[in-house]
Amino acid sequence: MRKNMKTCLFILYVGIFPGLSVLSAQSSRSQLTKKEQDIGAIRSMLGCYEVSFNFIETFGYVQGADYEPSAEKHDHALEWVELVEETDNKLVLQHLLIMNHLPQVQKKAKDSSNQGVEEKKDPYGADKSDKAVSESKKDPSKSGRPPFRSPIIKHWRQDWVYQNRDFYLYDGDNYWKYVEKTSDEVEGQWTQKVFQVDDSPRYEGSATWVHVDGKSFWENSTDAPLPRRERTQRQDYNLMFRRNRVDITSVGWTHDQDNDKILRRSDQEDQLLAQEKGLNIYLRVDQERCKVAQTWWVQHQNKWGLVREEWANLFDRKQDIELLEQVDGKRLHEHLFPIEATAPQKTLSQSIQAFIKP
Repeated sequence: MRKNMKTCLFILYVGIFPGLSVLSAQSSRSQLTKKEQDIGAIRSMLGCYEVSFNFIETFGYVQGADYEPSAEKHDHALEWVELVEETDNKLVLQHLLIMNHLPQVQKKAKDSSNQGVEEKKDPYGADKSDKAVSESKKDPSKSGRPPFRSPIIKHWRQDWVYQNRDFYLYDGDNYWKYVEKTSDEVEGQWTQKVFQVDDSPRYEGSATWVHVDGKSFWENSTDAPLPRRERTQRQDYNLMFRRNRVDITSVGWTHDQDNDKILRRSDQEDQLLAQEKGLNIYLRVDQERCKVAQTWWVQHQNKWGLVREEWANLFDRKQDIELLEQVDGKRLHEHLFPIEATAPQKTLSQSIQAFIKP
């Protein structure tokens, strides 16, 4: 009874203050089990954040003047991280991107510069310029995509599963191999399963959360598809080997990355083209700033629950998955995003099934 009461109080504490770092609960750590500390760290990623995305290609291994490294990238956003599901062995965290928002860090830059800051564009839809929006409202076919009228973009999702044995490991060219690991291989570990904006698979890996010297972190290496920032610019490689590290801090959390850009062919050894450094910094801010995202999720959570259910049925088959890049000239999210929030499961299922390669 005491143990249950202790656990409930800790979860209540983190639930009321979801952004509080596990570091702030050090006084309770000695009374918590290892698994309870892990859950506290994962829940610390919930809340409202100003996010800075930073990437730079560091080392190149391709000789010749034809190779062009990716440009250095710095971007900012406001994101709400919602707890969608929680059981004893699983937590589902949904990221929601708030569009046309100028974070405080950019406002400061604008105030100190005569040049100002360019308005953030919709990374998953059509051009958001006034002219493009006007034209697409008159005739959506002109943009090649349905216009997105919502200020919220359903962003990526991360599921954390305790001692998970079922893995879908990326092998290049929209192909994921199903691998079942033994209980010994995943004992005490948490799998981070990362999904695209349309809830299709992206990458996943398993590792142990570490709580030591006032720090909480998790790190893993795994193969992954190209991120959107690269997929729209690069055609010379087809797989990214990611070294991911999640650190819980006193002001939020960070996603630290050391990535390899790899060309994988079935009949040859992998070719390493270049490496990059990535650092995504999540700075906690007042939750009221993400109120619009919280409201949007309440209105759309049933639709995306049906989408997750459809994907779960596919994953339960425990077979390799290969996806088509496009159907009717559109990517999957371009089919799913415009569908009404009250659409029946059959409509959503048909859109997803169309992308499953037999």
